[in-house]
Amino acid sequence: MSNNVPSEILSNSALFTLFEALKKGLTAAPTQLSFLKAAELAQSSEARKSAVIIKNVEASSDNSNDSFIVKSLTSECLITGENSIFRLKTTGNGPPLLKIQFQQKEDALTLLSKFEQMKWKVKELQNASARPDLSKPELSKFRESWRKAIALNDNAGK
Repeated sequence: MSNNVPSEILSNSALFTLFEALKKGLTAAPTQLSFLKAAELAQSSEARKSAVIIKNVEASSDNSNDSFIVKSLTSECLITGENSIFRLKTTGNGPPLLKIQFQQKEDALTLLSKFEQMKWKVKELQNASARPDLSKPELSKFRESWRKAIALNDNAGK
């Protein structure tokens, strides 16, 4: 049996217990990184559910305008929860994305459901569009589903 077990698991010609062997395996750097990455993804997934991304909101020289825009929008949508606001750089030519992080995912869902009706009440948002905060794989699925919906609508209209 000792021929199949790596020598580092053997100690003084005696086998470690299963627990000690597993513990040694889990402390290896690649294993720790994969567990940490999985935990980070799980946490960011929950945080993403309570965030909204708004595209095509012109950036001003100061961030107070962003606060005013979001405050106006949330008051129109009757959202009273706390939020944090920041800009995300894009690779394209457009203005940076506006990310609104809420404390509750219900607030994000409320904003997303009412955005199209309420954006006309806030001058800076009239050319804007809102979407949930998604990971890269989720975002590609989201965009593909929109492409399919548009194609189906175009075909139905012809």
